Amino acid sequence: MAIVLSLFVTLGGIVKKKYIAITALLFLILGGAGAKIWRDAVIKEQEQFRYKKAKQFCRSEHYNKSLIVVYAYKKMLGKSEYHNSKWQKLELEILQNLRDIPRLVFLYEQNPDLLLENEEASLWVARAFFETKFWKKYQKIVEVWHTKKTRVFEWFILEVDTLIKRQKRKQARKKLLENKTKFRDKAELWIRLALMETQENQFAQAWEYLEEGHNYDSKNADLRLFRGQVLESLGRDKSARVEYVAAYLSNPKNFVIVDRLAEFYVRQDNYLLAIETWSRLTEKAPAYIWQKLAFYQRVAINKKQKITKENGMLQAINQLPIREFWSEDLAKESHNRNQYLYWLRVLHFLKNQQYDKALEWLQQYSDEEWNPRLQNNLHRILFHKKYGGFTQGGTSFIEVKSSCGELGKFLDDAARRERLQLAVPRNHDLLNFIKTPYVFPALLLCHKWLEAAVILHENLPKGKLPEWYAQQIMHAMSVVRDKKRAIYFAESYPEMLSLQLLKAELLIAQGDVVVGCDILRILAKRDDGVGIRASWLLSLYYLELRNYKLAKSVLRLHKKLLYSVLGQEVLARIFLLENDKTRAQKIYQKIAQKSVEAKVFLAKEAFQNRNWQEAEKWTVILQKQFPDQLQFAENYNKIQQMKNQK
Repeated sequence: MAIVLSLFVTLGGIVKKKYIAITALLFLILGGAGAKIWRDAVIKEQEQFRYKKAKQFCRSEHYNKSLIVVYAYKKMLGKSEYHNSKWQKLELEILQNLRDIPRLVFLYEQNPDLLLENEEASLWVARAFFETKFWKKYQKIVEVWHTKKTRVFEWFILEVDTLIKRQKRKQARKKLLENKTKFRDKAELWIRLALMETQENQFAQAWEYLEEGHNYDSKNADLRLFRGQVLESLGRDKSARVEYVAAYLSNPKNFVIVDRLAEFYVRQDNYLLAIETWSRLTEKAPAYIWQKLAFYQRVAINKKQKITKENGMLQAINQLPIREFWSEDLAKESHNRNQYLYWLRVLHFLKNQQYDKALEWLQQYSDEEWNPRLQNNLHRILFHKKYGGFTQGGTSFIEVKSSCGELGKFLDDAARRERLQLAVPRNHDLLNFIKTPYVFPALLLCHKWLEAAVILHENLPKGKLPEWYAQQIMHAMSVVRDKKRAIYFAESYPEMLSLQLLKAELLIAQGDVVVGCDILRILAKRDDGVGIRASWLLSLYYLELRNYKLAKSVLRLHKKLLYSVLGQEVLARIFLLENDKTRAQKIYQKIAQKSVEAKVFLAKEAFQNRNWQEAEKWTVILQKQFPDQLQFAENYNKIQQMKNQK
């Protein structure tokens, strides 16, 4: 009995333990399932939050921020989960707004059906395929939209561009002219017609098409941009600037138009205006534009514009040590065929006097035209340093005129002489200067890369300098450093009177008027160009003090100054301030052909006297001389209004 009871107890314990184990296992299963449900709910909530955040960024046009959120979540999802998901559709929307064609093409390759539901995106990708000559892929997209297109003109212009690309210009022109009436209000039609004419050097006909398009849509930015390009190609830079600025004013938030205006200023070597133009952009602009701003601030004029957008290369440029052009971080990006990295590397070699490496680097990218004038001059100098000549294989590096002052003229002439197997003058001062390391900052000064020029100069030991170079580098220091630094430089070369003159101007500009004028009085006694300019500056100073007697006496120190246009302008101002308008007017009439100040005075005087014919005459002359000064255009319109009120 005891044995049976003992067995029963043992079996009972076993059953109880088994029950507990089963119960525990059941709780574990249920708990795990609950945890998974809870975790899935959290993940879903986080996804909804992130998606909502990405959509908010997109709605507020912060597309790059939105894209960061999308790509972060893309990594978390598998390829199959991401495919056709709301996240991928949002990516398409963002890329479409950014006009990020390379990524749109990549997205099309991953999911063609998604893009083929979107007409605008399909147009962008089709254009990309036609540009890269993937004709089968291009044709597939065109066929899909053939029967359901709503953007009729965009597909029409794409077809025209395809004909032009395939050298079927007659068919393209015929198609455009046949649809001229149907699409007369579309700027792109007139631009294509004008473009084909310019390619055949028929600029008069091109301009007629642009004028016709302008009559239908005078505020179209694309039309104004192309008018600017035509005028620029004809060398009418001031008129071109009017068109570029008008395009910008019609759509100042469009980063493409802002970039075009800034690039125009770059081609004019006006980096200050280029940097100011790019600086107006918001962080919504793509990274490649910020790269330009970061680069030109590093080499031209550092306006210290804060750049918040940062990718690998942009961040590396922004984090460069002061007065340096290269770093290990930039080296990691150097696989990119990027012109800004290219120039930073060249400048790094020049700064460290690694001239052979600089030459190698230039030759490695000789097929690229990244500022060809500078490339050409730099290659000639480096080649001369290493081999003694100015041309390679009988030709220059890039056949383009340097347009770089006397230094550029000498380099052009030396290369020309070598090609003709004529001797290059060996006793030329510039030939000797080219052998010094100062030639590199001089070349950069010539191309208005002031910041880079000063950095290179400051890295060199003090030496004997030609006065023209010393003058230019001192001016650059006053712009990119400060006036004190430039004044200190002038004091290192007391024998250079042109530097002392510039020093006096800088002293007056920074408020040290007494000291500056004392220097001018000493220099004004000289019977040369320095004396004449010093006298002119003194006369302006006395004019400001209303000491007209002293102003006149200083002008009379030099007959050349007194009877020059500058001297006569000062004299006329003195007579006006003395209320002797008759004598002032006689002077202005005498110098009007050569003096802008005189033309402005005579136009204003005629307007006030209601002499509309005379006012119109001078205003038209000023308009032609300064087409980019919109004030003259406004004045002309006022004159026409007043004439019509007679």
